[in-house]
Amino acid sequence: DDLEPEDEAADDAATELGDRRALTNGDLARIFHEIGDILEVKGELVFKTVAYHRAADAIGRAPFDVAEAYRKGDAPKIPGVGQAIADKITELVTTGRMPFHERLKAEIPASLVELLQIPGLGPRTVRHSARRPRPAHSAHSAASP
Repeated sequence: DDLEPEDEAADDAATELGDRRALTNGDLARIFHEIGDILEVKGELVFKTVAYHRAADAIGRAPFDVAEAYRKGDAPKIPGVGQAIADKITELVTTGRMPFHERLKAEIPASLVELLQIPGLGPRTVRHSARRPRPAHSAHSAASP
């Protein structure tokens, strides 16, 4: 029970870098994919969710250390990363926090964020399952003696 899943540790470090570890391109890509997923779960406009996923893909494929380049202030233009997302990268790599990401995660139940990590379970499915009314009582949910 002492073991902590790697993804959970990466998520904790990604949003609040108390240990000031360096973020990899993969870490950044996961954060921006998660933002896109959460926006989709919330029912935000498609262009916003697509923009975050496109940026995440571009960051993941970048042939240089994105965090280091943004930290130094000399990052080349990454196709698919607009100014608003570039500002969020800079904020995260220089302060260790991205309040936008933190607010989004706080706006939906943590269990929904966890469901997004299950392969094959996408944001639309998570959104619809969260809205589906649950029966008040089910024979399957009754506690066994």
